[in-house]
Amino acid sequence: MLSIEVGTNGPVAVAFVASLALAALTWLHNRRSLLYATLGFALVFAVFDIAEIAHQINESRAGLAAVAAALPSFMSRLPRSPAIAPPSN
Repeated sequence: MLSIEVGTNGPVAVAFVASLALAALTWLHNRRSLLYATLGFALVFAVFDIAEIAHQINESRAGLAAVAAALPSFMSRLPRSPAIAPPSN
């Protein structure tokens, strides 16, 4: 896809910094456009996660594919701390 090796350090670092920036901006500013940008960013990475699961299955690494598939479900069920709340306006 676009001849970019997405698993190398450069694109991963850019994605990491961009996701942190979007998280901070979404937390600090109550704007619908930021929420849509964050949602779009998350959906793009969900597609990459699904592609990675398919890749691991094709490489006969079913155990690793199962972990990759189960981890997002597990992470979404972690309790949220009430001490960390967005700033009030």
